[in-house]
Parts: sequence; structure tokens; C-alpha cells
Amino acid sequence: MLAKELDDEQVAAESGSPTVLLTGKGKIVGTIQYMAPEQLRGQPVDARTDIFALGCVLYEMLTMQEWRAPELAKGGHMRRTTVQWVLALVVVVGCHRPADRLPNLSGADLDAIASLRQAVIDAIVAGDAAAYADLCTEDVRLLHANAPLITGRAELQAHNAAMFEAVTVTSLELSPVDVYGVGDLAYEVGTQELSISPDMPGFSSSRKYVHVLERDPDGRWRFAVLISNDS
Repeated sequence: MLAKELDDEQVAAESGSPTVLLTGKGKIVGTIQYMAPEQLRGQPVDARTDIFALGCVLYEMLTMQEWRAPELAKGGHMRRTTVQWVLALVVVVGCHRPADRLPNLSGADLDAIASLRQAVIDAIVAGDAAAYADLCTEDVRLLHANAPLITGRAELQAHNAAMFEAVTVTSLELSPVDVYGVGDLAYEVGTQELSISPDMPGFSSSRKYVHVLERDPDGRWRFAVLISNDS
């Protein structure tokens, strides 16, 4: 028997069933803010579309803020966004078995990332906002729980300069749990201990962090995304 394509009205009429069809040609079902751009445009989708939605939820879990899709760049393409970095983190850190893990970083890369980690500690303890900003990409993003998103090196420098005027960071320890790399990206997950003076109400000295780093064409690693949340 040959099958033929029926529209929704034909299906309802011929079956006599009051069942409402939720899916079908040209229909979109789901939570709009968690949908990938290609799904919203009606373009072909695959497993990456589901991973995008997972990343949106993970973003909200990490930042305690509602995920809002960024504006589209010229040509209708989405700019590189924090959620995209976090999605990659899900893929990499989610591989628990050594055989499933994506290629790790070389020893030289790990040494360079360790040096970058120490450099940002030194800049923060010294209260040097310019030195901190120089360790980051031009479009760096900084995400702290219950705080506005900081976007771009200039905004990051201004934010840190204001912070260093208000408080002095007396000590900072970053303890990485895992560091993975894929291509020109690296992902570091760890814990941090931070002490400031004077004390601030509600300040938490113990936090978890996720750092996404990018290697530029000259081989230099820089921070692309910095996320931290209270333990």
C-alpha cells in the first residue's frame, strides 16, 4: 500500500479523532528561549540542537540568571556566545571514560595555561585592572552569580578598576580540578578561595569556577569566558 502525505485537517477528518497534533510541517513546539537559531529558522536540526538547549539550562544553573538569546550578527549568524562555550564544556567534561575523552592539551599548553592562571592571580592581588584585561580576549565575558554580564575587554577593565577601588584582594587561590582542550579552546573547572579587605556582607570566599581559554594565532592563551558561582 502506498502512503500519501496528509495535512492536519485531513488526518483529523479521516480518523474522526479529536487528538491535537502537536508536530508537523512548519510547526514549532518547545520553549522558545532554549531553541537553537537553526530550529527557529526552520532549518534542518540534529543532536547539536538538543545540546544547545542543554547548554541554555546549564547556563542558568551556573549563573543563577535567566538565559536570553543574544542578537544576531550581520548575515543572520549568531555571534560567539557564552552559551556556546558552555556547550563545548558539557561535551568535553561530560566524557568520564578516558577512551571517550577528546584530545587533551600538550604539556607546553598546560604549562602556558598554568602561567596564565598565576598571572591573573598576581594581577588581581596587585589590583591591576589593566594587567588583568590584557590576559583576556577582546570579546571576553565575565559571569558572576547575581551580577550583570560583563562583555568585552574595556568593560572588564572598567569593572575591575571599580572593584579594586572598593576592596583589596588580600589572597586568591585557584585550584583546577580538570583542564581539557579541543583545538584552540581549553576548558578549566576548579575551586577558588578569595579573601578581601574590608569584609563585605554576604561575600562568599569559597567559589566554583569555569574558565574558557582561547589560543590566538601567535599561540598565546587568553581568557575568553570567566564564570564563578558561590559554593
